[in-house]
Amino acid sequence: MLNLFKSLKFWEICFIALSIILITPLFIEFLFLTIAPLAAVGIISSVLAFKKRKFAIIIINTLILIGSLALYIFLW
Repeated sequence: MLNLFKSLKFWEICFIALSIILITPLFIEFLFLTIAPLAAVGIISSVLAFKKRKFAIIIINTLILIGSLALYIFLW
């Protein structure tokens, strides 16, 4: 179980699942509050990606976070 939490694939799947869930209409009103947990999961996966020298994952995570914030500002 400990190896699962150190796995980059696990954190990336969690990040993508959270991204999809939080952009649904149910959570869109509270998107500004839900960006913090999404950012926390994104930071964990970005640190693991940095250790493995996978910089594309870091860029994609950052763009998803910025896109979520931009979507919130656009819909506000």
